[in-house]
Amino acid sequence: ERGKLLISLMYSKITSTLHLKVIRGCQLLPMDFGQTSDPYCKIVLFPLNDTNTKWNFKTSVKKHTLQPEFHEEFIFQNVQLNELISKTLQITVFDKDMGKKDDYIGGFQLGQIASGDDLRHWLLMVKSPEHWIDMWHKLKPEQYSSPLRQRDSQTSR
Repeated sequence: ERGKLLISLMYSKITSTLHLKVIRGCQLLPMDFGQTSDPYCKIVLFPLNDTNTKWNFKTSVKKHTLQPEFHEEFIFQNVQLNELISKTLQITVFDKDMGKKDDYIGGFQLGQIASGDDLRHWLLMVKSPEHWIDMWHKLKPEQYSSPLRQRDSQTSR
């Protein structure tokens, strides 16, 4: 068990924006001495279709806790409803470390490639525009490669 994250999604047809609220985490895996962590989340929506649009975000770091309260909202601009089918929202949780690489706690992906509750949350959001849909998601141990790094390596060839 790596813990869970409560998030809320809302798609607005009026503004063509996808809204994500990272609300809180619970039972996160302790990564630091003293059985605690300094968690933060990385959020990426891909594939990217406009390099001028910001589609990757980070929450603030919450110090010395396995039950972080984030209450942070992120907005992805210029997302058409028909494009949501091909999009993937990747959320990963890390433990902030000073002077060394941050520790990976866990993550999950929402969208067509997802399954179970991860897929259900995405589909409920798509079917219920202008409404916030909250759901807990279990953090999975697999690390996802960064779609930003993949894009950068493809453009540098």
